[in-house]
Amino acid sequence: MQPIDQITTVIPTYRRPLLLKRAITSVLAQNYRDFEVHVYDNASGDDTQEVAQQFASRDSRVKYFCHPRNIGLIQNFAYGIRHVESPFFNLLSDDDVLLPNFFETAVSALNRAPTAMLFVGTLVEMDGYRKLRSVQYAQLREGLHHPPEAFFSVLNSGPNTWTSTLFRREVATSLGGLDERLGLPADIDFELRAMARYPLVAGSRVCAVFFQHQNSASVVALTSDALIVAMLQMITNVDNDPHISSEMKPALCAAMRDRFRHLVFIRARVAADQGAYDEATKLSGISREHFGARATAGIVDMLASPGFIGQVARAGFRAARIPVRLLRRFQNHRRYNAESRLCVAALESLERAVAAPDGGEQGHSGATMPGISVTC
Repeated sequence: MQPIDQITTVIPTYRRPLLLKRAITSVLAQNYRDFEVHVYDNASGDDTQEVAQQFASRDSRVKYFCHPRNIGLIQNFAYGIRHVESPFFNLLSDDDVLLPNFFETAVSALNRAPTAMLFVGTLVEMDGYRKLRSVQYAQLREGLHHPPEAFFSVLNSGPNTWTSTLFRREVATSLGGLDERLGLPADIDFELRAMARYPLVAGSRVCAVFFQHQNSASVVALTSDALIVAMLQMITNVDNDPHISSEMKPALCAAMRDRFRHLVFIRARVAADQGAYDEATKLSGISREHFGARATAGIVDMLASPGFIGQVARAGFRAARIPVRLLRRFQNHRRYNAESRLCVAALESLERAVAAPDGGEQGHSGATMPGISVTC
């Protein structure tokens, strides 16, 4: 029988043993102690197994499973979600970390708001050099949100990810888990569908750090075709959800179309700026065909022109964006300087723990886990 407030942390991993060590250590460092860490190894074939087993041998809350073959990132997340048995769960990529207060803050907030099905804390996004890129969910006021308030807020400020979110298990069972057809955007779909259905409680404290670097799964480029398939399927998922009121659906779907049209334009503009003219032109066609965005598609076509007009247009867009980028950087530094320092200090503490002789494996139970089952 599961304890009433136990949490399962699902960590899919693939060939990042050092980062995995940091991620697991960040969970074991939680002030809240009633949790398990489930590590799902995507057949890494390196030191990942040894790292996970060292943690498991010192702390019985750490469980390790290795797939016999690499099933893919989203499929690995989905597998972990299907095997959650505790009342609460969260999802942690192997290169991200939790701050020590996350579980304590989330469970306390959910217990005070029993109708809420998920907790969302502030999430700091950093690059590989620990420079702050953005602060996700900071726009959500602290407290209870009823649908569709949070849906619109998160949709229009995103894409956001789930690293600082704690779910009740019922969310996964009622949604049917992840829509694996979507590929990488499956996390956004899962969150948006949950926010369209259920109340959530938001917290203002920083709960986790999400890293965006050249090896992040989130920067692996989706093809244009895969992108549009995912976007259209996400709209269809909301439109076909019988648990979302029919009165609410038109507004939700319209907001998704508007936001996705804007994201396609941004992607096309970046492609043109980087010299990927064929990709930009393809995205321009997507804007016309699927979103009816003739005006923005025309702008993209001009940006994607390899001739003189295209050069002038691209130079103009770059120049126009310089003050925008500088202003955003200044505002982020000024507004979130305290959060940035907090996260850097937490990361330094974690890395000292990982570098310690015991590898940061600070299990409090003192129990060992004999005969760990490994299926590699």
